[in-house]
Amino acid sequence: MITDMTVMLYVEEVAVSSKFWQNLGFEEVLNQNIGEGHETVLLMYAESGAAIQLYDKEFIRQTQPELLNSNPILLFSADYIDDIYSNLVACDAQVSEIEPYGDQHYFTFLDPDDNRFTLIGDLVDKPATAEDLEEFDRNMHNLLPLSFEDLENMSRPNYIFFGRKTCPWCRRMAKDFKKLDVRMYWVDTEGTDAENPVRRRYNVKEVPTLIKRASNGMFVTFDGKKQSLSRFLGAAK
Repeated sequence: MITDMTVMLYVEEVAVSSKFWQNLGFEEVLNQNIGEGHETVLLMYAESGAAIQLYDKEFIRQTQPELLNSNPILLFSADYIDDIYSNLVACDAQVSEIEPYGDQHYFTFLDPDDNRFTLIGDLVDKPATAEDLEEFDRNMHNLLPLSFEDLENMSRPNYIFFGRKTCPWCRRMAKDFKKLDVRMYWVDTEGTDAENPVRRRYNVKEVPTLIKRASNGMFVTFDGKKQSLSRFLGAAK
């Protein structure tokens, strides 16, 4: 039986397309020179085994030009599509509106070479309304805004929340913040990706991420599967 699938895409700039897919959670696992300055890159999504192989279009023109005439619409499934949609919007990709599809929802999007894809799955939350965004601002009222630069210069122990209002999971976590009497800082990640140097320093691969940072720069990350938020938010040391 078929247990996984690799999608082959022919693109103008392999590096640009690889960056695009890494922003959506894929990891570059192979970068191979295939001759005369051309390269192929293999990306995988670890949790599902989905794979994408990128080829330089110029290489395909030289070796199998007939393949360039095919441009299928490819379908991906995900448990939840909210955060993927938000990530695409944040990186200025061309995306459709989220539409219902039976008991699920779907949307379509284009990669940098105008290849079209459809993603179908469930919603964690309905697409954010103006009221949802205003509620997020109210829930975050007690958190102190902190820039990436100021975080690097901070010398005191503190709790740092990495997140953005366009993320449904961030909006959900923010609802718990208004109940807590704890000094916390907020680093707004809107418009950034996991390759941002400060995000990499604190291993912020996705949001929301909440860390307890010690005065020496060492930190631990909140894991809601292992402990409650109130227990995590003890005294920073």
